[in-house]
Amino acid sequence: MMDNVFSGEAKKKRLPTKKWSEGEIAAELQRFQDKIKDCKENQGEIEVRDTVLEKAEFYKYEVLDFVEAEKVFREAYALTGPASKKMEILFEILLMNIEKEDIGSVKKDID
Repeated sequence: MMDNVFSGEAKKKRLPTKKWSEGEIAAELQRFQDKIKDCKENQGEIEVRDTVLEKAEFYKYEVLDFVEAEKVFREAYALTGPASKKMEILFEILLMNIEKEDIGSVKKDID
């Protein structure tokens, strides 16, 4: 219902691209860790943050683990400088908590 207010369209739920096995999830998470390490050593803060955001989206959309996704989104938020990008990340967190009907977390983040 809330999506209709913002987009004017029926709610479109993004589903996992496939059925992930535990081993595939672990391998993908290790790939993210390796990429984050490489970005820290060979690239810059923006690349690190972008990779952390990719990891958060993997948890949210592929693993459907909103608790871990929120932790990783908050990690990306801490790595973010510009206010506009921080707002994008915060909106992702808010939308997850609205979907979970976690009103306490929504209120906390709005404050």
